[in-house]
Amino acid sequence: MEDIPQGGRSLAHNPPPPAHAWFLKKNRWKEAVQAYLASMSFVDTCVGRLMKSPDNGLMADHTWIVLLSDHGFFLGEKERWAKQALWERATRVPLIIVPPKSLPESSVRNSTCSAPVELLSLYPTLLDFCQLKHPPHLEGRSIMPLVQSPQRPWPYPAITTFGKGNHSIRSKRWRYTRYADQS
Repeated sequence: MEDIPQGGRSLAHNPPPPAHAWFLKKNRWKEAVQAYLASMSFVDTCVGRLMKSPDNGLMADHTWIVLLSDHGFFLGEKERWAKQALWERATRVPLIIVPPKSLPESSVRNSTCSAPVELLSLYPTLLDFCQLKHPPHLEGRSIMPLVQSPQRPWPYPAITTFGKGNHSIRSKRWRYTRYADQS
């Protein structure tokens, strides 16, 4: 934790899960990681089944798949066993978007995109999928251009806020975090 300023340490402090010292004292670190990985493996199998389900169905030509999840747990990194932080692991989430087979974008069905995007962008993107107008008060930026061309330049950073005054900005190459105490 030496590389984390006091504002980040205070924000990341989360008393409900056992402290890192407990995992070490009880020799439970390995079991905790194994249990977490087992649950991830199960979810991965379920996601695989879900991703294949529309391929042969009646709606295969008209079904968008949008899959997202919460971020994962820390498993002892920086002596953390929780989620409350603005660090890379705590702010990255899976996002899978698969267009219908009938659309020209279906040629990118097996592509990946490394541009950082915000979950705030999902609603405007879903509006674009449905060809609906964006209301004037809408926040977020549609990521439809990335769905259509995953490797295209994307100059917009992803911004994450946790609590009042704590923000992290992620570009493709960098992350900048500023805490409420100005550290």
